Amino acid sequence: MNYKQNISKTERIITILSSSYLLYTSLTGKKKDPALAVSSALLLLRGSTGYCPIYDRLAIDQANNPTDVFIESVITVDSPRHVVYAFWRKLENLPSIMKHLDRVDIIDEKHSEWHVKTPAGLDPLSWKATITADIINEQISWSSMADSKVQNAGTVKFKEAGENKTEISLKMSYKAPVGELGKAVAKFLNPGLERMIHKDFKNFKDYVESEELTKEQA
Repeated sequence: MNYKQNISKTERIITILSSSYLLYTSLTGKKKDPALAVSSALLLLRGSTGYCPIYDRLAIDQANNPTDVFIESVITVDSPRHVVYAFWRKLENLPSIMKHLDRVDIIDEKHSEWHVKTPAGLDPLSWKATITADIINEQISWSSMADSKVQNAGTVKFKEAGENKTEISLKMSYKAPVGELGKAVAKFLNPGLERMIHKDFKNFKDYVESEELTKEQA
């Protein structure tokens, strides 16, 4: 069956990440939850096809939303995988390499609050996020909470690429809400942000290979 895509790329990624996690927990948890499994599967279908029947009925088309930001990049660094993973797992470290972030406050083992640097004239912007996947030395995934002003999701994977070398792959997305708030947030989600994050991620190679990171993780 052919579906007309009416969901943005960013929203699709967020939906796929969250629904995959919910589907996994509903099927493998101590208490199986068939209802949650079905609803999660439907959400996964929504994300994989890019089609939302509710959007279709309301004549909403977010497939080509210019305010969405999506980053996908891969780098290889001269640093052991466990060192690189340990740095990323401490989310409070991210502002040191992601210049658009002001700070990340840790709430508990899985939850955090992200604060970003906004353009002049725009109120401070922050949202709460949760870790959706954490595989030691292999993968970290996170997603903003449902009531967040900005939908943010990301996955970073770590793979050995030789002796003391690590391949790091990053997927990260931002999506503004609809309405007047969305218009304000769109000032933050401009094309320059995407370029900035790409540059920051590339510059991480210099940072991770420095002696300072090795000292921090020692």
